Amino acid sequence: THTHTHTNKHYEMDPEHGHTFISIVRHGQRWERFTTFLLLQTVHHLPFSPNRLDEVPGNTWYRDVERGKTDSPWYDPPLTDKGKQQAKEAGVRLLASHSSCKVLFCSPFRRCVETAAEIAAALGVPVQIVNGLGDCAAAGRGQMQAMQLLSVQHFAAQYPHVKFLPDESGLWQSFEDTVVHMCERYRETHFLCVSHREGINDLSVLSRNPPVYPRYCHLATFGYHHERKTWKPILGE
Repeated sequence: THTHTHTNKHYEMDPEHGHTFISIVRHGQRWERFTTFLLLQTVHHLPFSPNRLDEVPGNTWYRDVERGKTDSPWYDPPLTDKGKQQAKEAGVRLLASHSSCKVLFCSPFRRCVETAAEIAAALGVPVQIVNGLGDCAAAGRGQMQAMQLLSVQHFAAQYPHVKFLPDESGLWQSFEDTVVHMCERYRETHFLCVSHREGINDLSVLSRNPPVYPRYCHLATFGYHHERKTWKPILGE
């Protein structure tokens, strides 16, 4: 059982040092197949993670894709029921630590938008899809413009109780450029995103720390120093 000791003192701004804080939540459990990850691992030279040995029992996602029974491509699976519950629980936790959040940004991949919708419902904030927050994902790295992903309108219909702002899908491409741009745009604030394990790993490495393999709905916070253009880890569950 995990205990959460987040308090607001972890999130106070420090204008003197010119930092902007970004908190990233990994998406909840999705339908996936380990053999597919092995293929992506070989192509993209991803580090091995035992946390990826998590194929969902009774998984029919890829079989349904092959039979044309899905409304999104093989690389864009939805959350499982467990993943939806994980997202709801994350929303409850974040309500205590991120109550000042005004907008929840997220990767355009379905698993992230569905996670964001559950969290946004708990926080009472709108969701805004940002294309570059998906660039870190193994399936999207460097090729987000070619991704055939579901539209904002699709998710607005799926979650009528959540407000979706117009997406900013065409503004930025690489994950690193995206988060730096967002830090500049929301300078000396603290904003919240839903993205992928690779995004948390990328910022950990940019902070000169070892690679990390976050579990589903893990929260990690990083500080960006504007003058030095450097990253540092602030907090992780």
